Amino acid sequence: MHHSPEKADAGLVRQAQVRVREARTLLARPSVRSVEETGAPIQAALGCLLTLRNSLRSAGAPPEPGELVAALGELRREILSANVLLEGAARFYLGWARLFYAAACGYTPTGEPATLVPAGRLSVEL
Repeated sequence: MHHSPEKADAGLVRQAQVRVREARTLLARPSVRSVEETGAPIQAALGCLLTLRNSLRSAGAPPEPGELVAALGELRREILSANVLLEGAARFYLGWARLFYAAACGYTPTGEPATLVPAGRLSVEL
């Protein structure tokens, strides 16, 4: 059975979409570990897209709208959804960082977190 190049290319996009969906699932419950674990599926998705790019370059002619374009649209939506989750995780951890900073530095009389003042050091050489 002969597969068209467009079907093969669309298959690469679908593989990338599955991997981005894996990353998105990890980001749905953000933890340090789950955020770190998104690296492997994102790298795999990138590998699929690099293979697709090389395939399209070697084909010479641009693909006709169809299955490949539809698959790319679905991948785009998956990536946008993962991006929203990643931004949410970043805001979550940034909020915790601000709380830890304020706990370590205290507050000014106006209620703002105080500036971190590093401990002084004195070094004398004789």
